[in-house]
Amino acid sequence: AIAHGEDIATYQTYFSRYPNNLLLVYCFSTIEKIIHMLGLHQYEYFSILCIQCLISVFTGVLLVKVLEEVLACKSISLMGYIVYFLLIGISPWVSIPYSDSMGLIFPILIVYIYIKKKDDCNQYNHLFHTILFHNLQVYLQFHLMLHRHL
Repeated sequence: AIAHGEDIATYQTYFSRYPNNLLLVYCFSTIEKIIHMLGLHQYEYFSILCIQCLISVFTGVLLVKVLEEVLACKSISLMGYIVYFLLIGISPWVSIPYSDSMGLIFPILIVYIYIKKKDDCNQYNHLFHTILFHNLQVYLQFHLMLHRHL
């Protein structure tokens, strides 16, 4: 509804109790707006599910890379991906736009970045990434605060 111009103030009570969902609503409504502008209105819900599936796939790929880096064994990392694929594949939450599905990538992404950066001795490269992630965090927090007061 918000993607189609409905005022967010209608949901003020809900978001005052669950402000963590503001970013999720922003992401979902942005996806729906883009799909709607492309003339694919009937596929708005399906597009969110496709994005969640892509996030799940990228999470699995990162899991394999982390396991390969930590265990130095390609067969065990592949086994980890198979277990991950089975657990995600049998989950009923795959068919529902849900915050856990959207946030699935962040824990393994943090581990992946940590593993890659601990081997990186380039101090300027590390400083650049630290500043980049800090600015992203400040932007997201500001964006959430802005929506919280609407």
